Amino acid sequence: MFSHDTSWLAFAIGHPCFLVPDGGRHIIDDDRPAAVITGYLDLLFGRSSNPEGVRRAGNHHRMLNSYLNSLARAGFTLEQSSEPAANELLASQQPFSTQVPIFFAARVRKPL
Repeated sequence: MFSHDTSWLAFAIGHPCFLVPDGGRHIIDDDRPAAVITGYLDLLFGRSSNPEGVRRAGNHHRMLNSYLNSLARAGFTLEQSSEPAANELLASQQPFSTQVPIFFAARVRKPL
């Protein structure tokens, strides 16, 4: 049960560590999918070149610490975070997601 003297926020975002605008997907020697992470430190706006991709409208890339530090500055405390594994459907559509999380979720709380 949540107390009335606090507020909370729960959110899920594309994982900023692995869904970088210039990142790539590759198959390594043992046929496992792998991620190439480049440009993680670049704070920029990007669009997916995939016409079926989820980021057709564009995305402002931020580092994970940008989200967490902004929440801390606003007085929120991290209660729980998750980097869920891909479910069967996502794994079949995007084998890359079987090796790294593509979502980051968290619940934070702030005293009123």
